[in-house]
Amino acid sequence: MIYMDWMLSLISAVLYPSPRCDPAHRQACAPRLGGMQEQMGETAALLNESFAQARTVRAYRLEQTETTRAGAAFQSCIARC
Repeated sequence: MIYMDWMLSLISAVLYPSPRCDPAHRQACAPRLGGMQEQMGETAALLNESFAQARTVRAYRLEQTETTRAGAAFQSCIARC
């Protein structure tokens, strides 16, 4: 684009700055995304643990406990959105 029309490139660079370069945008989004990623990791680990121990859960009749535990994890994940 610079090769074709340098004036238009300059105007567009001034009027439409990249969000990655905007410090206010970075400060506003960074804490929120970090916490969400951590929450999703915890939820994924909980589900992995539940699926890996499916036979144990069935043997001790802990289906309701696991359902409640997964529901609480999903609700906390949704609340962070």
